[in-house]
Amino acid sequence: LVLDVRISVDPANTSAFEELARQLWEATHRREPGCRRYEYVRLATPGEYRAFMVFDDHDAFLVHQASSHHRELTASMRPFMRHTAIEFGQPVAGAFGQA
Repeated sequence: LVLDVRISVDPANTSAFEELARQLWEATHRREPGCRRYEYVRLATPGEYRAFMVFDDHDAFLVHQASSHHRELTASMRPFMRHTAIEFGQPVAGAFGQA
C-alpha cells in the first residue's frame, strides 16, 4: 500500500513541524516492521511538503494509524498544518522499489 500525502504548513512554523516529522519518522521506522518507507520532502514553495509512505499491506497501515507515536505526534503537528491531501495507490509490479 502506497500513500502520497501533500501537506501545507504555515511557513512561520516549518521548524516545529519538521522537528515533529523527524520524531514521527524515527518512531515509525523503529517500531513498525510493516512500514517499508516513510519519508518527508520539503518542496520549493515555503511550507509545502510531501510525505511518501509504503506499507506491506492495509493492516500494516492500520497498525501505523493506531500507534501511540502516530496519534501523539500528528496531534502535535495538526495546529501547524493548513491543508492535507492523501492519495492511496498500489506499486507497479516491476517498476517500484530498489532495483
